[in-house]
Amino acid sequence: MVFSGKAHPEDSIGKEIIKSLIEMDRKYRDSIVFLENYNMEVARMLVRGCDLWLNNPKRPMEASGTSGMKAAINGVLNLSIVDGWVGEGPQHGVSGWLINNIAKGESNLDQDKEDLKALYEILTGEVIQTYYNDRTRWIDMMLSCVDMAHWQFSSQRMIREYYDLMYQEEEFRTEGEMDNYQAGQTRPAVTFEKPLENQRENVFVYGRDTGLES
Repeated sequence: MVFSGKAHPEDSIGKEIIKSLIEMDRKYRDSIVFLENYNMEVARMLVRGCDLWLNNPKRPMEASGTSGMKAAINGVLNLSIVDGWVGEGPQHGVSGWLINNIAKGESNLDQDKEDLKALYEILTGEVIQTYYNDRTRWIDMMLSCVDMAHWQFSSQRMIREYYDLMYQEEEFRTEGEMDNYQAGQTRPAVTFEKPLENQRENVFVYGRDTGLES
């Protein structure tokens, strides 16, 4: 197992986790490695070599989840609690796996137990089975993951959606179509004014009178 990372100066719990990882590195040298001096280059190598991105925050404490987006764009499948970006991103069994069980109890401990149970059920019943027994499906899910992430969480989609939803008097056929559009679950049927190769790295300038131009 390979670990790396840094704790925020004010994150005492994070510091303790880093300390315990270093201790395990020294104790189990043949099984656990902690890479020091975490930086962008180390992150690049780790993300590229990762098969599954586990994200299990306490709802609703996930600020956004940009690390999961980064992983998805690199073809890494997410196994995540539905919080932050995940609610608008991966589809269970298609481009990742979702933990969406809500505990009947009201305490955080009840929810932690429910999340732990769901995590192991999905991990052992779906993730591991697919990874070892259905490589073709795993690769298909990776491709779906990349397709989902690079479109739904791109600046190009954001600018286009701002333009179409806020400045265009465009009517949607049904309320469901509008909901899907706003959630980013379906790609809008749009034709850009100029060929892709002439769009200056896909940077757009908006003019209220002239429309969206490259």
